Amino acid sequence: MRTFRLLRTASLLALLVTLGEACAQDDSRKLGLRAPEPVGQSSERYSTAPVAWPANTAWLALTQAGTPITDPAGDAQGSRDIVGTTTSPAAYVYTDANHMYFRLRISASPLQSATKLAPFGWGCEFDTDANPQTYEFIAQANGIINGDGVQLSQNTVQQTLNSPSDKAEVLLATYSALTANVMFPGTTNPIPPHARAVVAGSTLGGGTDYFIDWAIDLNDFPATVDLVHNPFRLICGSSNNAQTLNADLISPTGATTLSALASDPLQCGATGCSSCITASACGPTCAACSGATPSCLPFVGCVQCATDADCASGDFCNTSAHTCAAKLANGAPMPTIAGHTPTLDGNCTSAAGAAVCAAGVCDSLDNRCGLANGQGPCTASNGATLCRSGVCDATDGKCGLANGDGPCTTADAATLCRSGSCSATNVCTAAGCTTDTDCASSQFCDTQASLCTLKLANGTQIPTVAGHTPALNGTCNPTVGAAVCASAVCDPTDNRCGYADGDASCTSANAATICRGGACSSTGKCTSTGSCLSDSDCSASQFCDTASATCVAKVGNGQPIPTIAGHSPALDGTCTTAAGAAACASGVCDTTDGRCGLANGDGACTNANGATVCRSGVCDADGKCGWAAGDGTCTAATGPTVCRSGVCNASGKCAASGTCAVDADCNAAQFCDTAQHACAPKLANGEPMPSISGHTPTLDGTCSPAAGAVACQAGVCDTADSKCGFANGDGTCDAASGGLVCRSGVCGGDGICGLPAGDPCTTDTTCRSGACIGGSCASGDAGLDAGVDGATADASSSDGSIPPPNGASVQGGGCSTSSGRGAGTTGSMGLAIGLAIALGAARRARGAR
Repeated sequence: MRTFRLLRTASLLALLVTLGEACAQDDSRKLGLRAPEPVGQSSERYSTAPVAWPANTAWLALTQAGTPITDPAGDAQGSRDIVGTTTSPAAYVYTDANHMYFRLRISASPLQSATKLAPFGWGCEFDTDANPQTYEFIAQANGIINGDGVQLSQNTVQQTLNSPSDKAEVLLATYSALTANVMFPGTTNPIPPHARAVVAGSTLGGGTDYFIDWAIDLNDFPATVDLVHNPFRLICGSSNNAQTLNADLISPTGATTLSALASDPLQCGATGCSSCITASACGPTCAACSGATPSCLPFVGCVQCATDADCASGDFCNTSAHTCAAKLANGAPMPTIAGHTPTLDGNCTSAAGAAVCAAGVCDSLDNRCGLANGQGPCTASNGATLCRSGVCDATDGKCGLANGDGPCTTADAATLCRSGSCSATNVCTAAGCTTDTDCASSQFCDTQASLCTLKLANGTQIPTVAGHTPALNGTCNPTVGAAVCASAVCDPTDNRCGYADGDASCTSANAATICRGGACSSTGKCTSTGSCLSDSDCSASQFCDTASATCVAKVGNGQPIPTIAGHSPALDGTCTTAAGAAACASGVCDTTDGRCGLANGDGACTNANGATVCRSGVCDADGKCGWAAGDGTCTAATGPTVCRSGVCNASGKCAASGTCAVDADCNAAQFCDTAQHACAPKLANGEPMPSISGHTPTLDGTCSPAAGAVACQAGVCDTADSKCGFANGDGTCDAASGGLVCRSGVCGGDGICGLPAGDPCTTDTTCRSGACIGGSCASGDAGLDAGVDGATADASSSDGSIPPPNGASVQGGGCSTSSGRGAGTTGSMGLAIGLAIALGAARRARGAR
């Protein structure tokens, strides 16, 4: 029995020494020791002004062409899904004298907990040099880095032009995010929080939307950059990694390039920002528009006109050239001009006539400005303006003089008289025609009315006129077309003058006359100006959408082969050699998925054409797209694109399938062993934290919240011993989480793992003292004494504790000691030794009795 007690005493001494060391570690934490500051921060230029979030009404919504930028719901997951409409915009900005503030509307809370961001990024990239294919800075609320933070980085080299996923190389500053956990460099003074989450008051994502707000200090930009006075543009979105944007890029159309994503230019000051979309501040340089270019187009800059309202009353705006042009004289054909409101497509409408015709009207009979003879209504007061003949007959309110009206002469009869003939009494009269030869070459004989009539404009129905030769019964044939149509031809497909698009045979020389659309396709068929019938009608970078008869841009790599009726070669969504050459910008498509460009692992390709035909932009030595395992030059960011496996290893080579580079490559129950590039199961409670090189967050055998979250099944680890889960007496838990985060599986009523003294128990492991006696957790001393003797201590003091040896004192039940020789680890060791001596003395006293 004595030997057994000596062994138990030795075990007790070892336990107390371990407790002393743990207490020493706890003491070091209480001294305020902190992690090193992030690399890359300037120690010279930090704002001491606190972050003062702007009022909701002070934020400026980012716009494109003057309209708030929108983003559809569901194009990303969770809090990475940015949402927005024109009435509830997706992105905002604001500045004061010290800070620039950013706000994104997202479909879920960005918080992992009240003090921690979800492990994603939200940011805005800056175009400060008016080059839409590069960005120079990125400001990001970053839940990916260890401990969270708001970061400002500089992109000094645009390695991939026009790409928002190009990584910024230089970290300029890191600020605290939700809690003040980042210090001013060289001090122990915390930087105040620079991020927050706010309920947005909208439900665009299907539930409660949130704002993620963050701020950066203006004086942390390089001294050569002045965003308060110089214009810039923003490209905003969410991210799966630090220092890039690669998740949900804010765009109503799914755009992926910097030039298509950029906002209207901005100009900011000490009291906020404004978009450069007005004549006083316009375009990429925010210049004032005046002189010959007084109007503003945000993406272009100052122009002579953007709409008709920008021109003088006698002009209209040619929206293709952005120049003012004189309104058209009577008889001039209606123009075709892209981008104009109202639509100008060569056809007469009331709105189009009012916009571009000097008369303010056009005639739908021939799609020309002014009213032809016999058309109306008109009056004596406006006839000189509205009527091409310059006169309006008061008898019927139509242009030109009816038979019996005048005055006219033989010289002006062709213009003034509807009949084209003037009598000897100087009034208009019927020409008295019986055949077409009785009329001028520009007329045919209406044999029913014996009236010479102007030949019909293209698009006009063949008339039915009794007694005419050739027969006019509403049906087209070559003889009829030559007799009654101004173009001398008609189309038998619809019995109208001129050839419809896609019909007849034409040349570039006669198309303006015989084709209703005024143009001839390369196939020798009539078409409209700006339209197409075959790919050869379009530029080299386009193909013909034969369903709409319009030239459209060839399809980019990765996009499906389109389905378009009537196209040759057939475009039915299936990849063929001919379809790829016709519709794909790269000239090839992949039969495995029916999309343009070749997928990784497919070919053939060469080093010379890989950048064009391969979706990844690279061709390996085996003549197939994408790098094979062991080949290439890649990074964690480019690996999913350029590697056939989708994984890039730490040496910058593509790895085999099934390996990993980051935790996101593994499932939810695993994390990435970055040293082995293999997914490993997360660790059970009690297992020590691993030490794995190259992992983010750092895994060096030491417990940190970020390390516990990725490596432990419980999602937490104990800093006291750097093992997964909380030991008894440690942690923060509740009834719901205790079974997961506590190694004992039990959370005490005070929110700490394990049961305190006096709580009911069934096993020793659930008690913080390690002893369950009589169905209750014993105190620390009682448990130790019970462990030695198996009975109540008989050498204790009046309160049941073990008295200290002579000359020593033990304070309370914690880790502090007083022996006249200091504190800390030495004091803790003194406690251990003192308690051991006390226990030995108590046992000897019992033995003596």
